[in-house]
Amino acid sequence: MNFDFTEEQVMLRDSVARYVQDDYNWETRVGIAGSEEGMDRARWQTFAELGWLSIPFAEEHGGFGGSAVDMMVVMEELGKGLVLEPYLATVMLYGGLLQRGAGAELQAQYIPPVIDGSSLGAFANLERQSRVELADVLTTATADGDGYVLNGEKVVVFNGANADQLIVSARTSGEQSDEAGISLFLVAADAAGVERTSYPMMDGQRVANITLKDVQVPAANL
Repeated sequence: MNFDFTEEQVMLRDSVARYVQDDYNWETRVGIAGSEEGMDRARWQTFAELGWLSIPFAEEHGGFGGSAVDMMVVMEELGKGLVLEPYLATVMLYGGLLQRGAGAELQAQYIPPVIDGSSLGAFANLERQSRVELADVLTTATADGDGYVLNGEKVVVFNGANADQLIVSARTSGEQSDEAGISLFLVAADAAGVERTSYPMMDGQRVANITLKDVQVPAANL
């Protein structure tokens, strides 16, 4: 069994490594961490132009159709530079959930803007009481006509303050810690009833607590 990187993976690794070495030194990171957004959108657009944002997505959406190893190569090199731009939050979590859980129409609408860098996303899952228990969800999604109404709070949402779209976990049935009955909803971050409070972590990354109060979500966004 061959565990060596492919030629394409070596080129990808070297591309990210060169960028981090040449354009993302410690002083640059400190400046970005101290900015209002805690990220540099011009650099994010550069990531898009270099093709890094397209790696895990299907070719039908304009992606590269890459593997978990391809993503590992990118994440390892970004990690060496402690890069603050929301690759994990937008591409791997938000984008990954879209690709694996959303319907064809939602994928066609929301994945291409991730690839071209024009849209940022976040996965809002953790709650104050949940800690490491992913099934501990108190946020509710109540059926209402042709959609749902979401109420609850999410904490420590990576890229939550900058995201254009959120994927929110909410309970459609069951009790607080039941593994069954948890659904995911695509929610516009600027929707009525969504409130975000941004704050920095100890490492400089910015996260947000997000409150949802009577947020209307169409059934198609389930």
